[in-house]
Order: sequence, then C-alpha cells, then structure tokens
Amino acid sequence: MIFLKFLLIIVFLILLIKMKVNIGLALVFSGLLSLFAFHIPNYRAYRFALATVTDWSNIQLLFTVYLIYLLLNLMGKKGRIDSLAGHMGVSKSALLFPAMLIGLIPMPGGAMVSAPFVGQIGESLRMTGEEKAFVNYWFRHVWEFGWPLYPAIILFMNGFVTIRFSSVFLGMLPLMLLAVLSGFFMIRHVDGPLKFGAVNWRELLRIIYPIILLILLYALFRLNILLSLVISVLVFTLAEKIPAKDFFRAFGKIRYLSMFFLIFGAMFFKTIVQEGEIFGSVGAIPSWLLILFFMGLPLVVGFATGLTVAGVSIAFPVFMALFPDFGLLHLLALYTFVFVGIILSPTHLCLVLTVDYFDVKLTSLYKRFLIPASLPLFMAAAALTGIVLWF
Repeated sequence: MIFLKFLLIIVFLILLIKMKVNIGLALVFSGLLSLFAFHIPNYRAYRFALATVTDWSNIQLLFTVYLIYLLLNLMGKKGRIDSLAGHMGVSKSALLFPAMLIGLIPMPGGAMVSAPFVGQIGESLRMTGEEKAFVNYWFRHVWEFGWPLYPAIILFMNGFVTIRFSSVFLGMLPLMLLAVLSGFFMIRHVDGPLKFGAVNWRELLRIIYPIILLILLYALFRLNILLSLVISVLVFTLAEKIPAKDFFRAFGKIRYLSMFFLIFGAMFFKTIVQEGEIFGSVGAIPSWLLILFFMGLPLVVGFATGLTVAGVSIAFPVFMALFPDFGLLHLLALYTFVFVGIILSPTHLCLVLTVDYFDVKLTSLYKRFLIPASLPLFMAAAALTGIVLWF
C-alpha cells in the first residue's frame, strides 16, 4: 500500500511537470499531497517548511548554487566559456571531459559548473539540447560508483558495513564502466571524432583555473564548498581585474526567485519523505514480497529524494537487519538500485538545474536518453538481486 500511494504521488508530480508547472512548485504540491496520503498531521507541514528554510545545509545549498551561477557569469564575461572548445579540441572525448572532471567533486548543483562547457562543445558538434543535457547530467554522476568523496560512499563505509573499501571499489568498478559505456552508447550517433583534438593544455589551464582551484580547495584541502566557491570567485575577479560595475552587474543575471523555488521545492519534498517517516512501516511487509521490496525500496527512495545518501541511509539498515549474511553483492545491488532511482529522479537538483539551463523538456530527456541509459544498470542490479536472494 505504501508503494502504491507513493507511486500515485510520483505520477502526480510528473503530470504537474508535464503541464509546465514550475518544478519547484510541483515538488511543493506533491509534498503537501504526501501529507494527506500518509495521514501526516497538517500542522507538521509548517514545521517541515520552517525546517527547510532554516536548515543551514539548505541555506548553504542556495548560496552554493548562486555562487556557481555567479562564477559562470564572470567567466562568461571574460570569454572563457566561448573559447573552451577551441582549446580542448572538438570531439566526443572533449565533450565528456568537463562533466567527468566536475563530477569528481560531489558539490551540490555541480552540474551547473560543467553545463556551459558541455554546451559550447556540443554546439560545435551540432548536438541537440537533449543530447547536451544528457551528457552534462549523466557523465557527471558516473563517479558515484566508488569515488570516496561522495557522501553516500563515506556513509556506508563508516559504520554501515564492515566490508573493506578496496573490495567495494573493485566491485563497483564494473558498474561504473557499465554506466560510462551506456552513456557513450546513447550519443553514438553524434558526428565527431572519438579522441581529443590538438589540446593546448597551457591555454586550457588558463581557461578553467577557477574550476581547478575550486576542486583543490574542496577535495584536497577539505574546505567547506561554500568557502571554496567564495575564494574561487574572488581569486578570479582579482586575477582578471574585473571592474566592480561588471562584477555587480553579474548579480542581475541570476534568476533569484526561480532558483529559490527549485531548491526549496526539492528540499521540502525530501524533508517530508524523511522526517514524515513515510517508509517507517516497511518492516510489516510480508516475506513473499521480499524480492519486490529489495528492488523497490532503494529505487523508490532514491527516486523520491534525488539523494544517494538518502537511499543508502534508509535502505541499507533495513536489509542489513533482514539478511544476517549481508555482503558485497547485497551492497552492490542495493546501491545500483539507489543510483538508478536518483539518476531518474525529478527531485535531483542536478537534473532540475540541467533541464533549466539547456531549456529542454524533462519528459523528452527521460524518453530519449535517461530511461534507456539506466536500463543496463537496472538489469545488472536485478541480476545481482537474483543471485543474492535465490542462490
């Protein structure tokens, strides 16, 4: 019954989006519907809304996305984005490079950092908006399989499971390669060479040094992502001698209200799913539904929240309790279902921002790219499920 109710709420959410309701508002309406469907007292809606707007992590997220936009605007003013394709070469490999580079840092809304670069190279390859949006979104997230900076990996390797990280990484490596190959297969028809062109690496470094600085500050020196962005913006502004009037003019190009609704809607819905304990009664599901439950819980939670860490934190403890022999194959299957869920989630911030940036229809992106690309990973997870539950 829980899954049926939630499925209807997700259908309602997708219908709103298809009707061109602002995605953030669609998430708010779907969250409110969840309160009714799961008999959560109405007064808690105010608490959830208050918790969403006062939670420091959400406030930081808003400013993080804002500073990403600001940095991109400033780089655009200096012609860095327009000149990228000429210094990376125009090829499929160069197309994937920005998304995969930024994907090494699990920063909130990080897809916005690579989007202009993917867009510029994609224009040279005469790609459609959906193709560029897919490349920017998909290849940014392939590192979620085993890259130790991702919070979900850190979470389940620090207290959730006792399996050695080296074993987990080696187990996830084939899944990461499958994700890369699946994504590459989806753009096989794009007319362009496979390898890098004649790359001027020195000039490339001059173009993207604010991004490299951001990666070093956040990943190597472990600075807060917001502080790392502030430093990157200031360094670029001072190094490039950007006039004060141009700096402040860049603020006016950012769509404040739209950004607020996007982030508030995603976080409000996530808060209701998590704090409302919608999945709190999962232990009552009959044993004959175990396989469906094993596949469905991580998939639905990942899809509902758009957060890998949410899928891991909810699904892993449940199945570690159900299976005394919980091991590597259980972990790989559950994690892959979570990944498929979050990569298809309309609440996933990177997807929301990417669709908004490239001005494409979410339904078209699903149909042409995301669902077909996710299918091999779903089948791999289903095969692992069959092994751990039947043999």
